[in-house]
Amino acid sequence: MNIKMKSKLIIYLGMMLAILTACSSEKPTHLEPHLATLPASGITRNEATLHGSVSLEGETTLPTLSFRYGETEEMALTSNPISLSDEDSNPSGDDHSTTEVALCMMGLKAGTTYYYMLQGSNGRTTLSSNPMSFTPCPTKSQPLTIRKF
Repeated sequence: MNIKMKSKLIIYLGMMLAILTACSSEKPTHLEPHLATLPASGITRNEATLHGSVSLEGETTLPTLSFRYGETEEMALTSNPISLSDEDSNPSGDDHSTTEVALCMMGLKAGTTYYYMLQGSNGRTTLSSNPMSFTPCPTKSQPLTIRKF
């Protein structure tokens, strides 16, 4: 074998080794969490319950969750932090965990549209779910009056 062929063979073997080591079948231990905003429930003239879910996999943690909300799409207000249990915030191994969270809001203005979404942070990055909205009932229903003609 001449030097050119040996060089090409060494380069080829080096490339094959690089490809084989880059294509590891091991699953990463830290995967990005998934947040979802769920429909609000229990909507009355001045109350509603916001819902959301967080999905964690592997050794991923998301210790801080909160709802952003407001009367505009900018959602300038943030709820107090919502705590997950240790089991929900840090599943072990290949476990997959989905946890639902809720926040009861009171003192809402009837007929006003409110926007909201779930946010989570692990100290390095902040994730946001899809925004949603709801409108508290505008007025109490009027009693039905029946007249005889």
